[in-house]
Amino acid sequence: MAAEAGANRVGIKISPEMNYNSITDAAPQETYAYLVDQLRGWGLAYLHVALFGAKFDYHALLRPRFEGAYLIGGGLTQDSAEGVLYEGKADATVFGSAFLANPDLPERFRVGAALNAADRNTFFAPPTAKGYIDYPALAVAEAA
Repeated sequence: MAAEAGANRVGIKISPEMNYNSITDAAPQETYAYLVDQLRGWGLAYLHVALFGAKFDYHALLRPRFEGAYLIGGGLTQDSAEGVLYEGKADATVFGSAFLANPDLPERFRVGAALNAADRNTFFAPPTAKGYIDYPALAVAEAA
């Protein structure tokens, strides 16, 4: 991908200790440190690290190893994302399912509006409008 599009247009997302389909790693800290070390010199656009229940502080381990933009994701709230940025732990934060359920997420954050809950039952379902384009938008009166 880097050869075709340019490394500065390619990023990588990793999710240490995400136990998807019962996949586990006996030494995840060593594995992910090695992986990120191997990315040095590639000039990639970003490294996105999403944590889902890991007890170990992978950000402290991995951020110093990556020379490009470092993104944090995985269950963030507005407050936790702002805290991560304020503390300098990341260059940017990432919202997946929160953005899916709230296509107007930045505006909701700006005005302090409630968030729609994501319907996880529709994430990997056959393509229909349900769950992807039917979430209620922020009312104009709320946004004012």
